[in-house]
Amino acid sequence: MNPFHYLHLEQPEVDIRGSQVALYARFNPKKKSSHVLAISLLDGRWKKIVEQPQSRIDESLSTLNPRSRNVLENPFFVFIIYLTTALEWWINALHSFDEQLIAHEKRLQKELDTNDKSSSTVYGDMNRALHAMSAHLHRYGSELSSTEDTISDLIIRHGKVFGTVTDAASSVAQIEVSLAEAKGQVRAAETIRLELEQKTQNILALLFNRIQLSTDKVMIDNGQSMQGIMVASQAEATSSRMIANAQQRLTEDMKEDSVAMKTIAVLTMFFLPGTSFAAILATPFFATNSWMTHAARFWLWFVLTVPSTGLAILYYKYWRNSRDPGHKEKENPQSNSHDLEMNPVNGNAVTSDDTVNGNAR
Repeated sequence: MNPFHYLHLEQPEVDIRGSQVALYARFNPKKKSSHVLAISLLDGRWKKIVEQPQSRIDESLSTLNPRSRNVLENPFFVFIIYLTTALEWWINALHSFDEQLIAHEKRLQKELDTNDKSSSTVYGDMNRALHAMSAHLHRYGSELSSTEDTISDLIIRHGKVFGTVTDAASSVAQIEVSLAEAKGQVRAAETIRLELEQKTQNILALLFNRIQLSTDKVMIDNGQSMQGIMVASQAEATSSRMIANAQQRLTEDMKEDSVAMKTIAVLTMFFLPGTSFAAILATPFFATNSWMTHAARFWLWFVLTVPSTGLAILYYKYWRNSRDPGHKEKENPQSNSHDLEMNPVNGNAVTSDDTVNGNAR
């Protein structure tokens, strides 16, 4: 994303690297001689491109003729060669930008048509690439503006050194025309840059719109999934409620059965001693005894039955309490509990047997 780093464009397969070239010229009007010092900081891996301005200067000097001698004696022709070469580099870089933007547009349209699950990854990569291109295009604007200011300054300095001439065929006039043309090319490059920057913003807007649509679709799918989960949870809650109702009915039925069985057991316990003693007294062992068979001895059955029945009932209560210690407390919730009082000072609970002296003991 750093606009001062190099930029790799995938589709044209080029790297755009920023660099600087410094020119220092000295002109001797008496001897009609010029000395120019060029300091190039261009990347040495592109030897052909780096040496292009020097090759053009050597070619111009090798084809020197009397008509162009006056032009070549002017040191500003070196600036013109470097400027036109730099503008050529600018145009090539902007053309590569245009190719890359077209590739991004085609890829985005393809993703719009396919709309598969891998589109989110493609959108993320494209978003980063477009933001990097936008940052570099913005920086190119300041550099082109600086280049235009440099050309304007060269035009002013050229006028101060050689003055104003009216002969269009003179070398001075030709240099001025060339500098003006270079300035016009810079403005044209700036226009192309603005168009590419606007195009980048349009693609970014389309990309953001598509990302928003994808996000909305994901949210809709999640909402539908949540709705399905809620419906399933509601059905599960209904089933759980039905099971709970069935368990409640089963518990009530079991309770009714328990009450019935308890009633039968109590009735059996009440009548069993009497029937047992009646059966025992009716055995032949007692039937042959005249004292036992007399009607006046009927009280003997009551004497044996009533205490036995009472003992059986007491034993049943004791057995029930021993098996269910909480049964007595359920029947008598206040029998084994102390009354609680709240301490008015600190709110601590104390028993009725305690004495409140500001704090609970």
